[in-house]
Amino acid sequence: MVNMAVEAGDAATWASTLVAVLVAVTAWLQSRKMKGEQEEQARVQREATELAHRQTEAAERRAFAVEQMLEQLIATHGLEPGSPPQPSPSSIQWALERRGEHVYLLRNVGSDTATGVRVDPSNMPSITSNLPEDAVVRPGESVEFLMAASLATPLPGEIWVSWSLGGNPVAVSVPN
Repeated sequence: MVNMAVEAGDAATWASTLVAVLVAVTAWLQSRKMKGEQEEQARVQREATELAHRQTEAAERRAFAVEQMLEQLIATHGLEPGSPPQPSPSSIQWALERRGEHVYLLRNVGSDTATGVRVDPSNMPSITSNLPEDAVVRPGESVEFLMAASLATPLPGEIWVSWSLGGNPVAVSVPN
């Protein structure tokens, strides 16, 4: 009988040793997992810091480039700091294009933005629609309007276009 008691004690010892080893291995695996997560978090934080640094440098370069362009505009156009650049009348030019049977595009073929663009309605046919009244037309862009001849009023040979800072209205030929 004594022999059995010793064997039961040995089994309990082995079982407790096995449990202790399992607990130790689990704790070791968890600590490695936590260490890996901490290393991943540190890597992500380093990448975020580096990205923020690159974005800050890019913003500084853009601000410097804008400042240089403004200085160049001021020097080129003789403007005082803080005053908006004024386009010269000769830097805004117009072309009239036909798009379809009755639709026309008034295009800014100049190099500056025209503001307050207006087509004089006085010599237009009775069938007109969407004539520009106070449009903003950037270089290369256009405004669209409808103009159709009728029995009473034929198409004009030209339209008259005016804009802010443009001085007198200019004649623009109507294409056939």
